[in-house]
Amino acid sequence: MTELLAQVAFETTLNERVDVAVRSRSRLYGRLMWGYPAGVALIGSLAVVLLVTFVEQEPAATAWFAGGITLAILAVLLPLVMALAPRIGARVAILRLCGGGPYPVTVTLTADEITTDDRNLRMSVSWANVQCVDFERDRIEIFSRATMFWVPSRAFANDTERSAFLELAQRLATGARASAHR
Repeated sequence: MTELLAQVAFETTLNERVDVAVRSRSRLYGRLMWGYPAGVALIGSLAVVLLVTFVEQEPAATAWFAGGITLAILAVLLPLVMALAPRIGARVAILRLCGGGPYPVTVTLTADEITTDDRNLRMSVSWANVQCVDFERDRIEIFSRATMFWVPSRAFANDTERSAFLELAQRLATGARASAHR
């Protein structure tokens, strides 16, 4: 067993877990997820233009007007759906997997890996697979290729403890990536 370097325990809520899941998803998929609604809006508009042109056989102005209206409607509705759908999906998944909360969580750092334990899940990732360690939105976020670990600031007694944990995680991740590239 690898020596324990740091460990922190905290409780989290359903809303907090949903926020983290949505942030993790958007970080993993990046801006590509906004290409989908833009593509659907453009294809939908062109479909309306073609449909109106063939059905009514009227001047193109009517078809382009209908296409413009469709584009405007889709441009407003699709971003709303894209913003709400991940939150709703994450909430449903977390409720099914973990129940209603509160959720006790323990995050452990060793020289080889980061591990998180809660009542339903134990997950470990080696430091070589950690892509970045950041402090954002009042929590430490540790991103691997496939998931995100996080520790809220309230889990620490003070800023000094939080900073020490953050620096240790950054050092372990950087060291593992450097030794993997040798």
